[in-house]
Parts: sequence; structure tokens; C-alpha cells
Amino acid sequence: MAFVNEVISKEDYEKYNLGALDKRRLSSYSKEWAIDREKKRWLKKYHSSIDIDNFGKDTDTTWDFYRNGYLISVKTKELKKSYDLEKKEGYKYIKILELKIPQEIEGEKEQMLKDFKEAFEASFGNPFLHIDEDETCKIDLEYEGELT
Repeated sequence: MAFVNEVISKEDYEKYNLGALDKRRLSSYSKEWAIDREKKRWLKKYHSSIDIDNFGKDTDTTWDFYRNGYLISVKTKELKKSYDLEKKEGYKYIKILELKIPQEIEGEKEQMLKDFKEAFEASFGNPFLHIDEDETCKIDLEYEGELT
């Protein structure tokens, strides 16, 4: 099974203790996510910073990415995007600004980034944007930082 976009069910909200995550300062309280139930992985928006001088445009977004029993924090900035309505194809160029990986899984960084990209492409970087099955998305990730 691959990632799918959906509204978070009450059962999943409790199963993954999302109430505790939503109590964090600046939480977006997002009720949507991209989830791969078979592999028990999910991607949920935690927070977006906005530029009030630029019509409220997001400047960066922090995501909660859960995989293999670990919660990973990924802060991103969208550098470029496009969408072809006729072909139903989208593209985003995303820079990872900050990556917080638990020490126990530091050696899995490369696979974790691949998994994050898969979740991000499934949701086009927007889990509450429900994408039709015939739509496609390509995400390019840039990451140069240190593990924290």
C-alpha cells in the first residue's frame, strides 16, 4: 500500500496520540494527513510560518513524519512550484531547512529522506489537498544540513 491522503479518523487520532502533538505551541491542528497504513508511516503538517508582508504566503513549514515507531521533525521551504492543468502534473522544489532525527535512527537518514519524499509526493506537499488518482507530482528535495 502506498500513501493516501485522508481526514484523520478518531481511532487513528487516539492510536498515534495526535492530541499530544496538537497541544504543542504553534500547532496547525491539521486534521488531514498522508498515511501508509501497511508500513505504519504518516506525514502531518505541524506548523507554517507566514510572511504578513507577502499576503500571508508560507515562508516555511514544519512537518511531523512518523516512521518505524519514531517521530521525525522536518522543516521545509518551498523554493519553486508549477502545475500543468492539462496534463495534471505538478512539480515542487523543496529545501529541507532542518531535520530532527532521533539518535537511535541516525544511520537511516538516507532511507528516511526517501520515505519522506514518497509521502510528500503522494500529498504534493499538502496532505489536505486531495489529489485525483490520475494526477502526478514530482518533488525534488535539497538537503545540506546536519542531523539534530
